[in-house]
Amino acid sequence: MIKSKRAMFFVWLIAFVLSVFLLLIIPDHYNTSLFIVMAFDGVAFVSQLFLWRSLLKKAEAAEDTFFNAPVLTVSLIYLLIQFLLSVIKGIAIDAISAKTTLIINGLVLSIAWIIITLLLETKNHAQRVDSRQKDHHVDFG
Repeated sequence: MIKSKRAMFFVWLIAFVLSVFLLLIIPDHYNTSLFIVMAFDGVAFVSQLFLWRSLLKKAEAAEDTFFNAPVLTVSLIYLLIQFLLSVIKGIAIDAISAKTTLIINGLVLSIAWIIITLLLETKNHAQRVDSRQKDHHVDFG
């Protein structure tokens, strides 16, 4: 499990560095909206790192990993979308205004965290139901 945690951290680190690098290298000049995207990139990647650490710290058995899979999937999709927004902003730096950039990134952040929060609540409910099923299981063997 420790090796997979390290591998996830290195993938996270490479994706974050690549996102910021491309955001700074692609455009030939910088403006306010570029720094807005960079701030949302930082929030996205750092918050997901803390989420992953908290989920993987508690994962001791295979069933814990199973219950965390939907949350981790949405988290990875969120990071992928944020990465793509960074690349698109780098390419179309003057075509997208700062206000539009703020609205799009704010919506993506809000939607991602709403889904993650709902999935975490669903995970807790599924674990409670699963533990009740185990308590009432009768083995006739």
